[in-house]
Amino acid sequence: MKAIPIGFQFAFERGTKALEAGDKEAARAAYRECARICPEAWLGVACETHKAGNHNEAIELYNQTIEFAMSPATKAVAYNNLAGLLQDLNLTDEAEWCYRMSWSIHKTADAANNLGLTAQHAHRIAEAMKWYEESIRLNPRMKQIYLNRALSSLLVGDYVAGFREYESRWDAGTVYKKLPVFRPEWKGEPLQGKRIMVYHEQGAGDIIMMARFFRDLRERGAEVLVSCHPGLAEFLKSGGCCDEIYEDLHLRIAAGNCPRWDYQIPIMSLARILGTTTYNCGRRAYLKPPGRQWAFSGEPNLKIAIAWAGYGYHGADYRRSTKLEEWLPLFKMDGINWYSIQVGPRSIDLAGGDYPVSNLATGIKDFADTADIISKMDLTICVDTSPCHVAGAIGAPTWLLCAYAPDWRWGLNGERSPWYDSVQIFRQDNPKDGWPPVIARIQEALRLKTSKLQSVFQE
Repeated sequence: MKAIPIGFQFAFERGTKALEAGDKEAARAAYRECARICPEAWLGVACETHKAGNHNEAIELYNQTIEFAMSPATKAVAYNNLAGLLQDLNLTDEAEWCYRMSWSIHKTADAANNLGLTAQHAHRIAEAMKWYEESIRLNPRMKQIYLNRALSSLLVGDYVAGFREYESRWDAGTVYKKLPVFRPEWKGEPLQGKRIMVYHEQGAGDIIMMARFFRDLRERGAEVLVSCHPGLAEFLKSGGCCDEIYEDLHLRIAAGNCPRWDYQIPIMSLARILGTTTYNCGRRAYLKPPGRQWAFSGEPNLKIAIAWAGYGYHGADYRRSTKLEEWLPLFKMDGINWYSIQVGPRSIDLAGGDYPVSNLATGIKDFADTADIISKMDLTICVDTSPCHVAGAIGAPTWLLCAYAPDWRWGLNGERSPWYDSVQIFRQDNPKDGWPPVIARIQEALRLKTSKLQSVFQE
């Protein structure tokens, strides 16, 4: 092994001290000096620049690594990281080329897995499955591969295989956590006279979507306990299939105030145990709006609720969320009253322009409020986020803006989902075209809807 050049050591120490002192510019200069002495170090500089969100500079630095680094493995990693950055920028063809270059230089399980994901996002599922098989052959201990393969199976409607392999999510380095309490996990045993705790593990939308299965548990004779996110309890009660709901179960467990139950199951495992397929997952409404005091007028105009973005912490948020200004063609249409049910950080987008939208966010306290508002609308238009599940669960007419690389539950094509009868899907035809073509199709559908409504009022 070659000795590390003394100049590199000095520059690296200088950069580290500058970083600790908060002098980022001095640190950057020192690390660049490291990279000049040892070209492999360009990769570290590129990664830090990438993490900081300086995309153009990061692309330049990854390319410098590819050009000057001596180690093929370093070049392969640089291509791989550059591909991930390009993917985030929606430059899918360029990203795939870089992934293939990484694979050609250094055939690793990670490279094969990334090519599988790229093929999956491009709707080439058979090719994706081959890449996942290759990745497993190279490193069968890499658990993320199995989860990605599960999602591909679910995406094409193979729910039996998909939900079975979806159990790999616990070992795949995800944020999902099981309850810190030992009780037998339910595997389909008789439930007559038993108490079963169904607990949340992912987002609020997933809980709402899977709440349809509470009735199945009740019909098996179970007393159904549910652990959920704050703000969901009253809405979930509307289905009449929950005996007890806890929005604070983890706090209760930590305080030693844990209720009794016989079995427990993470909510996303219910579909597997209950043998769910695309034919029996139950599309009809299974929850009800609470009948709160929200009131809206303005006939003969259509009343439309909108949500244009999800929460930023979602890994695919850059694909599923839109910018509010992209909705301007819709806002310019006559005969429509617009109402925002967007909550969270992106609700502030309304303050960034003169949008003809009534902001209801400050009055929405929980999901029961959202359900009540949606039930009093003529239509809800939203991206793939929790209001879509609220609307679908109560059977309210909903139009979903769906990314070209969709979440598995929406499938790859078609205007309908096996999960919700009342949701109509407007899909991206090409990710590079973004959302304008989708908005244009929605605009045309709204023209037809408003013209029909006006003709009814004129009769």
